[in-house]
Amino acid sequence: MFTRSLHHVQEGSQSSSSSELGREAPVWIPDQRVTMCQLCTSGFTFTHRRHHCRACGKVVCATCSSHRLPLPYLGSDKPVRICDDCFRSLQCGGEPRDHPEADGDGDQGQARRKKYGGVLQEVAANDLGSSISGYLHHWSKKAWKRQWFVVKEHVLYVYKASEDVAALRTVPLLGYQVGAVTKGFEEVPREQLFLLEHTGLDPLIFYADTSDLATSLHPV
Repeated sequence: MFTRSLHHVQEGSQSSSSSELGREAPVWIPDQRVTMCQLCTSGFTFTHRRHHCRACGKVVCATCSSHRLPLPYLGSDKPVRICDDCFRSLQCGGEPRDHPEADGDGDQGQARRKKYGGVLQEVAANDLGSSISGYLHHWSKKAWKRQWFVVKEHVLYVYKASEDVAALRTVPLLGYQVGAVTKGFEEVPREQLFLLEHTGLDPLIFYADTSDLATSLHPV
């Protein structure tokens, strides 16, 4: 859903303070909202699987969650998977440092994060400071593609999913005009279609799930 201002809670995406981390159960981010590791941005595949950090609820890859520590909220001494960021926070917060399974390949995660550091990360998909954010269908390569879009400071950011931490693409919106789609795309109700056009560039064509949403976007 595309809205002018985003007021939903960032589920699991806002890190708990070190005093609460591990003492309260986190809100898990659903798998389908994330297509890449929320730490290093490497994309998930059939073999490069998703894992949840038991401390903060983020969805991360195996390399970025190789550490294990027991967490007080679980009421057990059994070590559980936590991400590199939470591991460092818990260590700095005075949690046990020499548990037999409190080790891991954190250096590999750091190396991968550096490798993917050039990915477009200026704005996260769930950035609360965005002026517009939500799902739209974008016409690309002769097919409709449903993606998450964020507009912030006159820049359009495109993501695969709503909790991804890196954008696939950015489009500076200065000079673009919002217009109506007057022909083609008969399979979509005309009132749900709109386009962004710029002199000398191919138009960007979208449709929203409802006509009200499409209309609300015209003052971009």
